[in-house]
This record gives sequence, C-alpha cells and structure tokens, in this order.
Amino acid sequence: MTTTASTSASAAKSTSNTSTPVIPLTNQLWTEKYKPTKISEIVGNKILVGRIVEWLENWQKYADARAKGIKERYDKNNMSFFRSILISGPPGIGKTTTAHVVAESCGYEVLEFNASDVRSRKVLEDNISEMVDNRTMTEFFVARPKDNEVPKKTKKVVLIMDEVDGMTSGDRGGAAVLASLIRKTKARYIPVICVCNDVRSQKVQPLINVCFDARFTKTPANQLRSRIMTIAFREKLKISPLAIDQLVDSTQNDIRQILNILSTYQVADEVMDPNKAKSIGEKSFKDSQLQLFDIPSSLMNSESWDKKSINEKSDIYFQDYMMAPLMIAENYIKYEPDRANLSNNMGNPRITEAMKLKLMASASESIADGDIIDATIHGRTQDWSLLPIHSIMSCVRPASFIKGEIKGGSYGRLNFTSWMGQNSKTEKNKRQLHGVKTHMRFKAATTRSEIRRHYIPALNKRIFSSWKNASLKAFGKYKETIETMDAYYLSRESLDSLSEMEINKNQPISEISTAQKTALTRAYNKMSHPSPFKKEETSTKKMSAAAAATAAIIKDADELGDDGDEMIEEW
Repeated sequence: MTTTASTSASAAKSTSNTSTPVIPLTNQLWTEKYKPTKISEIVGNKILVGRIVEWLENWQKYADARAKGIKERYDKNNMSFFRSILISGPPGIGKTTTAHVVAESCGYEVLEFNASDVRSRKVLEDNISEMVDNRTMTEFFVARPKDNEVPKKTKKVVLIMDEVDGMTSGDRGGAAVLASLIRKTKARYIPVICVCNDVRSQKVQPLINVCFDARFTKTPANQLRSRIMTIAFREKLKISPLAIDQLVDSTQNDIRQILNILSTYQVADEVMDPNKAKSIGEKSFKDSQLQLFDIPSSLMNSESWDKKSINEKSDIYFQDYMMAPLMIAENYIKYEPDRANLSNNMGNPRITEAMKLKLMASASESIADGDIIDATIHGRTQDWSLLPIHSIMSCVRPASFIKGEIKGGSYGRLNFTSWMGQNSKTEKNKRQLHGVKTHMRFKAATTRSEIRRHYIPALNKRIFSSWKNASLKAFGKYKETIETMDAYYLSRESLDSLSEMEINKNQPISEISTAQKTALTRAYNKMSHPSPFKKEETSTKKMSAAAAATAAIIKDADELGDDGDEMIEEW
C-alpha cells in the first residue's frame, strides 16, 4: 500500500531524516527503468487513456454538481457521470501504470491497495473513510498557524484498488464495501480507480454497476515494436523487427515480459536475430488457460480468427471441451458476420440481413451436426476418438460462418450457456414424470410421453378443480379429490409433481390457498390409501401365464426408463 492512515507523526519524522538509497539506473530492471512517467509515453489504448484523463480532470466539477443536488444521468458511454472507473484487461499491458501516470499528471496523490494488502470490510471502512475528505497524510505533519486550525490542502487524493479480482477469502466483503462507498460518494469524497484482469469474475460483480467499464485491449504489435526498438537502441542491443514480432506472439503482447526477457538476454549477448527470438519465445511461451467467456471471442472475433491456424483454433475447444461448444451455441447470434458485408457488392442492407440469416443458419446446422457427434461420444459407444471432429463441427466451423465483431463493440456482453439450467430442469421433470408413471402403472400401462400429454392435463383438471371448490370446514368435500388420487395410486406429494408438469404456464397448485392445502393434507392423512408398492410374499398360488408376462414387462420397463417406454409400445 502506498499510504496508510495509521502512520504516526514520529514515524514520518524519522522517515524524513533517513535517506532512501537510490538505485543507479544501470542496475535497475528495465521494467522500472523505462516505466512511463508521462501520458505520452503510455503505449496502446490511447483513446481510452485520454478519456480517463478527461474523467479525472473533470471529476471534482461533476462531484460538486452532485453535491448541489443536480440529477445524474448515467450513460455507459459518458465517463464523466461515473464516480469511479474499472480498468480491466490482460496482464502486462499497463493498466496499473496508466492509473498512476494519469493520477500524477492530474495533480493527485495515490493511495493504493493491492493483493498484498488486507482489503477486508473493516480495513476498507477504517482506511478509506478517513481519506474521503481529499487529504493526504503529509498535510497532517505541516505546522499549523493557529491552534486547532485545519491546514490547507496540499494535494488531492485518488484511490487505486489494484487486482480487485484477486481478493481472497480474507478480503470477504471488500468488493461490496468498496461498491457501497463508491455509491455514496459526494463532493468531498475521493475518486476511485479499480484495476482487474478478469472483468467477468464474480468478485468484480459488485463493482460493475457503480464503475465505468474501461476495457483495455492488447497493444498492437506495431506499437510495441517501435517502443521496444527504442529501448533496445538505448541499451545497445541489436534486435530485428522480426525478432520482436516473435517475442510479441510468444508473450501474447505482454510488454513487461518482453522487457524482462531482453534484459536477461542482453547480459550474455548483444545481438538477437529472429531464430534466437523464436527459440527463446518457445521456452518463455505464455501458455495461459482461457477463461470460459474468452473462448467465443477467441474463435468468433475476426482479428483473432485470422491470426490462428486450423490446429490452434481446434486447440481452443480443448481448453474446456465440455463447455466450449455450449458457449459457442449460446453466443454465436451475438456477432455480426464479416462475410455478410463482403458478399453484398451492391451495399443493399436487405441483402446484408439476408446473408446474416443464411450464415447463422449454416452455423446452427453445423452445431446440430456437432450434437450428433457428441451423442456418439457420450452415449453407449463412448467413442472419444471423435473429439477432434467434434471440435471442428461444434466450434471451428460455426465460427467460420459467424466471425466478425460482437454487437455493441467492446461493451458487448456474452451470456453464460442457458443449456445448464434447462438441462437441470428437464432432468427434474423426467424424475417427477417417472415417479408419477410408477404410481400409475396399474391403471395406465403406457409410455411417459403419453402420460405427459394426455393423462396429466386430465388429472390436473379433475383433481385441482375439485380441490379448489371444496369447503374448508367440511372434510367430506375433499372426498372426490382423494378418490381420484387413490384410483391412480397417487400420493399427496404427487400433486406437486402434477402441478409442475402442467402444460399451461400457470401451475394449478398456485390457485390453491394455504388453508386449502392444509385441509386436504389433514383429510388425506386421516384415511388409508391403496399403494402400488407391496412387500414380496411367498405364495403357493400360481400366477397365470398372461399375468406373469404382463408383470414382467411392466417391471422391466420401469427399470429401463426411456427404453422401457418403447418396450411397452411394442407390447
């Protein structure tokens, strides 16, 4: 942490008298030696950096407007109305450095918390709350002209919360407290800059609604090339542009890692050609695991698509071969296909829309073919050798049709696959339907599909209508409802399953009052009911051949589930 509110005056005095050793420039790490100190020295994301500078310069003006009661109009594209910003992006692209340089250039003193500091609820409340009046710690050590007179401000303060997506269990509640403090910010409060790598992390979610979403992208290779060539020239290291491109690819545009590689290499050699850069890059390859939400953009983003070979595109599938196809299927309609515009030579918007629909149809057909292969992989045959083919049909081929830009630009959001929730709901309905079928098997020797389509609607209408119209004071009124239940061997718990499997949107049990539910339960419990389940007993009486065959088929059908339905239909 850069500054803490718990520093005492005596400690500050002793610190001021002690000279801090200065490391010679020749012994400094290149990352520190060539760290940007001015906004003009920041490489990449120039437009976004300029907007952050404008936001911090105008922060006090808009804070004063909020203090005067002027209504705020939040707009995701207007940073000025936000009290804080959230800078996100891959590691090593200068997010934290940008925050420091911008703060210093705008005349702010930095108060920083990072992953090495405890950022729990109590720590944030104790430290940040003491700094919300825009005072630095050095102000309290300035001689006061009169007793009890507050010294004049010497500098404004900006709070930088680094690595907010790296809060551990010890920081529980930290993000929520920070979001609460930001939400309550008034004119006297300090501006807050949050920094993270993964903006989709659950730990960052409390900050999403109160911070401007400033997403940094990887710095293009041509911009990194010019900066690295300048540094290499100053360090007397001869390196070709092709060698720099090799390092940029292997480090995934991480300028911090590139400088560390070059500083280490320069100790032993003063010349680096492309072959040496390729060899070093392979040894220092930054093999990072893609996040689940990065998989669609890695395939369907046109810029990322053009840079990868067919094998590299297929390897993205194996980052998470269970979830990757689901993420592609969920988000492919969110992209604007480049091929739609390229195929429209006349520039007719109607033709463009028609081409988009055609490309999306082709992508959906490929995804459907991938589902057929997936059924073979996870079915009875368990043919896992088909995984490479599945990667092409479910991910790579659909992306070849859809590749382009996501709708909404850099602020377009991807969705988590909805298949997980729908599949869970389907499995639950299957279990409930199987339970109802088991109870009804002596009255309806049919398939689950027939029970779902024909029996359940009729039973719901009869049972719930009589239940709803029954009087609370007369238990005999529930006789019709209970007789219908007993006729089909249904229990009290079966009524909940019947209601949830209703074809109509409204569940019939929702129309039953709590008092009526209680009354039926009491009436049902006072009576004895037939059960489809019975303990096995030794009997000397022989069962007829037809009855034995029927019982065997029903028993086998119950054990086989879906295949049993087909058995009953054939019987």
